[in-house]
Amino acid sequence: MADIRKIYEDFNAEAYAKVYLGQDDYENQFLAEDFYHRLFTQGKLNGKTLLDVGCGPTMRSALSAGGHVSEIYLCDFVENNLKILKKWLKNEPDAVDYSKLLNHVAKLEGKTDTKYLEERVRKSTKDVFFCDILADNPLNPRPLQQFDILTSSYCVDSFPDYKDYLKSWKGLYSLLRPGGHLALLGTIDTTYYVVGEKKLPGANVNKASVEAAVTQAGFQILEFEEHRYKNDLNLESDCKGCFTLLAKKA
Repeated sequence: MADIRKIYEDFNAEAYAKVYLGQDDYENQFLAEDFYHRLFTQGKLNGKTLLDVGCGPTMRSALSAGGHVSEIYLCDFVENNLKILKKWLKNEPDAVDYSKLLNHVAKLEGKTDTKYLEERVRKSTKDVFFCDILADNPLNPRPLQQFDILTSSYCVDSFPDYKDYLKSWKGLYSLLRPGGHLALLGTIDTTYYVVGEKKLPGANVNKASVEAAVTQAGFQILEFEEHRYKNDLNLESDCKGCFTLLAKKA
């Protein structure tokens, strides 16, 4: 079993943000933003509270969610990811530049200025905290809490061991209230990706193994869509594509 703590103890959050949130374009770059925007505008995600699990140093679901839920919470395993998010939420001068994501979501909402979007996210985001999705209580030392909506973008596919991969889905299940919805993106057929100078492992799953893990964890799958890359990804990764998933806790 891979030691995830060891693998991610020196994760370069700044390098990740520069590559994946920077100005260089790549295929399906805004897949997450388009996915969350669609689900919220179609009324498929409803509730008061939302937890974004394994958020990384990014603002993804929170950008669209702020217009539909009153309480957004962000959590991650890597402390430096949390520091980056807190800097941006406090509007500190050396914060990460999310302008590319902000501009895209504002355009989806028919706007050209992003100031309203920044203010909305800062107002609706209530807390940023540590989580370990493999722990019995993923939110420890906070008490276990269940949320109306869970979102997660490219988090569960960080576990190269399938037992850990399955356990991560069960961890998500424990954080969702009965009747609540999970909206999630992950990679397909990915054995590695590079952040900074470090090569990190991927889960290397396919549609069948993802669906098996989701249903075994207890979720009911409502939507599942594959997004295979048409060209080689212009990133240091062997990723062959991504998937989007909408599921429900019965």
